[in-house]
Amino acid sequence: MSQPNFSNTTATALRRSADAMLRTLGCATISLRLPGIPEGDSTAIQLGAIPIATVDVTFAPALLRAKSPASTAPRQQYEILISAIAVDAAVEAQGLDSAAALFNSALGVVIGDRLLRITAFAAELCAGIAVLYRLSAGE
Repeated sequence: MSQPNFSNTTATALRRSADAMLRTLGCATISLRLPGIPEGDSTAIQLGAIPIATVDVTFAPALLRAKSPASTAPRQQYEILISAIAVDAAVEAQGLDSAAALFNSALGVVIGDRLLRITAFAAELCAGIAVLYRLSAGE
């Protein structure tokens, strides 16, 4: 079965509808912490004398939900929905090839003053078009 051929206008409408849903359900702003480019003497960097810079990339709209604590999981887990429009803009701004490259390079998700480790991510598709990204993260 072949992939449906949607116009750019249809894809944009589907993504905007998902953004509207996120705003309606309680729009939040989250950040991904990405490694920065180290500056300084290479020997000092290798010895750890110079801290490696990080960059926080902000995403909105997003939705954060605490998962029910499982008896097998000792720490709190979270589910995060992020706008595909915001993710695509960040992918382009960071010069990356894909959303997967962005999420794989992230050190974690920053929520308030906490850095949560990303444990999984997936694109949520509507008619074969990524409209949201679902992240699982935990302390």
